[in-house]
Amino acid sequence: MTTPGYTRFDAADYLDNDELMAEYLAASVEDSDPSVSLAALADVAKAKGMSDTDLYKALAPTAYRKAMS
Repeated sequence: MTTPGYTRFDAADYLDNDELMAEYLAASVEDSDPSVSLAALADVAKAKGMSDTDLYKALAPTAYRKAMS
């Protein structure tokens, strides 16, 4: 639920060049929690126009093929 007058923050809206995306990913791997890196990777993929399905296919093609068969 969003509060009236506020918009939801989306990091992908600010990742507008490859250098910034690389820095964002590099900073994410410094965190000991792997979910931070995965979230950053999803943000970069979204900024590049990839869907969640495209990202999943790229990261786990064998699992994707199994899931679709």
